[in-house]
Amino acid sequence: MTSDQHPKPAVTVDILVLSWDGSSVSLLLVRRGSEPYKGCWALPGGFLEIDETLQQAALRELEEETGVRPDAVMPGPMFDAVQRDPRGRVLSVPYVALVLAEDVDPKHGSDASDACFFRLPSLPETLAFDHLDVIAAVYPIATSALRAAHLAPSLSGGERERIAGIIERDALVADNATRGIG
Repeated sequence: MTSDQHPKPAVTVDILVLSWDGSSVSLLLVRRGSEPYKGCWALPGGFLEIDETLQQAALRELEEETGVRPDAVMPGPMFDAVQRDPRGRVLSVPYVALVLAEDVDPKHGSDASDACFFRLPSLPETLAFDHLDVIAAVYPIATSALRAAHLAPSLSGGERERIAGIIERDALVADNATRGIG
């Protein structure tokens, strides 16, 4: 049996970069500069190269598309819905990072035509691919990582708890809005 007998899915990474300005949390999105979903907002991300780890791919794609380079990232759950990407069978692993707003100034590059932060919970109603689902799944990972000091370890425990609370509150507001509640 040769390996050619088995179709090979592509692997991608997405990265949720949360920004803290001392009072609010924002999420970094890029406007796609190419198909599929040209012109739509999306999480930064892209395809894994053969000689890199998933984390290296997430950091590379983020830097190429936005110029942002966080100190630490945490992985999230794999997304493997069969039809999640119109280009073919694609598996994706999201990562999450927290940066201080004063330390970053995103600049679009690579295949992104724009890059900017959106305050939570005021995200665009539609995002490319399954990125709304990715965001919803990764928020709890972000809050747990903040509370355990795996993200933003240089911040005080009280400040990390405050950020986690804002993410939880704003995630609930956004979830209720998509369901027409509240």
